[in-house]
Amino acid sequence: MKSLRIRLTTLLATSLLAGGLCASVSHAAPILEGGELVGATNVDVDGVLYNVEFLDGSCIGLFSGCDSLGDFDFPNEASAQAAAQALLDQVFLDGLDGAFDSEPALTRGCLAASECSPLIPYAFGGDGVSLLAAVNRDPSQADFTQFTSLPTSFDAVGNSFFTYAVFTPVPEPGTALLLGGGLALLSAHRKARSTK
Repeated sequence: MKSLRIRLTTLLATSLLAGGLCASVSHAAPILEGGELVGATNVDVDGVLYNVEFLDGSCIGLFSGCDSLGDFDFPNEASAQAAAQALLDQVFLDGLDGAFDSEPALTRGCLAASECSPLIPYAFGGDGVSLLAAVNRDPSQADFTQFTSLPTSFDAVGNSFFTYAVFTPVPEPGTALLLGGGLALLSAHRKARSTK
């Protein structure tokens, strides 16, 4: 009985340790509604995981008034650029869930067959907001990221080419807790074996 308990303890500790080490390794997964790409989970932007949602509306309506830098998901051009590139590299892909790279119109808010450009606001400039667009084009043309500036009141509703990308950080899954629990159980197991 004691041998079985020790083996179960070892198995549990190894599982917790492996879970703690692998908890931060994830892949972006599309979120679909009726075959339409409405967002994605676990998008890696410079080592931080985000969930993203594609939404029509205005910067004012979607980003807490769009009147303060704190309203934006990314605080500067470099981080917005990284987010836009992450969309192109991790979300707008052709796969079993859909041809989201080949058919830009499958993305919520985009109606044009040739191009869909989710907008990521990051600063203010002139009379509007500075944004980075993740320009997802059909296979006949290359995808790219592009700086643009629009009025804060610009509304993507009814615009065939634009939608907004709203990012939300993914909460840490308790990696430290899992890792610590696994190490504690391994330590207890070793101690039990050494007193035997």
